[in-house]
Amino acid sequence: TLFTMLSALVDVSSSSSSSSSSSSSSLLTCLTSSSPSLHGKSYVSLRLRGGKDDVARFALIADMDDTLVGDEPSLSSFNTLWERSCRTSGGKLVFNTGRSFEDYLVLKEKWNIITPDFFIGACGTQIYSCDSDGNYHEIEGWKQTLDRDWDKTVVQQRVMGSERLRRCYGSIKEKRESMGNPFLFSFKIPQADFTVDQLREDLRREIETDNAQHQPRIAFLMNIASVSYHVNTTVSGLDDVPANTTGCFFVDVLPKSAGKGNAQKHVMKLLNLSPSECLVAGDSGNDASMFEDAPHGVMVGNAKEELLAVKRQEHLHATGRHAFGVLEGLKHYGFLPEDS
Repeated sequence: TLFTMLSALVDVSSSSSSSSSSSSSSLLTCLTSSSPSLHGKSYVSLRLRGGKDDVARFALIADMDDTLVGDEPSLSSFNTLWERSCRTSGGKLVFNTGRSFEDYLVLKEKWNIITPDFFIGACGTQIYSCDSDGNYHEIEGWKQTLDRDWDKTVVQQRVMGSERLRRCYGSIKEKRESMGNPFLFSFKIPQADFTVDQLREDLRREIETDNAQHQPRIAFLMNIASVSYHVNTTVSGLDDVPANTTGCFFVDVLPKSAGKGNAQKHVMKLLNLSPSECLVAGDSGNDASMFEDAPHGVMVGNAKEELLAVKRQEHLHATGRHAFGVLEGLKHYGFLPEDS
């Protein structure tokens, strides 16, 4: 089970005079086992504190890089309006990013980023809650869900050990960001004379090659995002891409039960919110699964074509870029007053 300890304290008091009145309050605290320390801090798996004064009424589930983060003036405006108008009215903020939790902490120090109520990281393979004191608590039950029909070592062997993939795409090396994460295998491939569909099919064939031969069955998702840049421009994370290329493909292979979309559904359940009570926001194809079952979704003004291709009629393509686009979405769907 998700919770290993459950305690509830109910204090009811009543008094009467010419008329009688009663009041009650409750405190629910749930704890699971401790997780390893990080940057000198110990992160407990989960501690949810709730009561009638802390009820989630709606949630903003937003990507970070190039959605909320990327433009300082728009982020500053978002921070102010969220704290003043949204958080005080029961709004819950959820970050849903491809960044790992460790990378998020670095980004948070670099930018003036307010603390969310939940953090979904590493393409939906990590979920943390955050309490009112700013302490993060990893949700251990999510790892049990991800472990079904998944073995990262097998995936690595089938991809990195494939002579066919090596001939077509060159040597494949794991990215630093996914090392140490048992539920994510990420790598990059320089752009060349092949299509994304061809790359996806070749990888799928290699990963599934032994599924029917009494080998471990792997049920997986695959994210492929293209990244373009100018030749001779230094781009973080692209140090081993040949100098004569103008971009690369970032590939993430992860458990089928993971992904940004599945992780945000899990958080919605924890918050007791329906999809119609949530707004999702993103900018790239990596965010597509966030919009699949979302009646309220905003694609910021700087969104890439790969995300706009999955836009439905009920979704908004904002004119504002970055966090200005997110604010536009909050107002469009009525989560934030127009005159804010």
